[in-house]
Amino acid sequence: MLDSLISNETRLRLVVRLFLNHGSASYLHGLEQELGISSYAIRFELNRLEVSGIIISYREHNRKRFMANKNHPMYNQLNEIIQKRFVPKRFPAGLYGVKN
Repeated sequence: MLDSLISNETRLRLVVRLFLNHGSASYLHGLEQELGISSYAIRFELNRLEVSGIIISYREHNRKRFMANKNHPMYNQLNEIIQKRFVPKRFPAGLYGVKN
């Protein structure tokens, strides 16, 4: 379902990654290494997601960090879809901040 709403695979992977780790922020090169996607493609999609308001960013020292925007009107719905689709039912309680 989520892949029909977000048709770009890089954008989808970024949204899933940032929402599954919604309590922490990520930076461009960390996402590049983790996802195996070029920094140009990630930067392009992060900019699109930030303009839409789905994610937010802030500067920490010389790095720009990105995280899911918990104040976005669609945050709860997107988070629910992502949790249902990408988090196994029997996840150990508390692992990665996920509650069963």
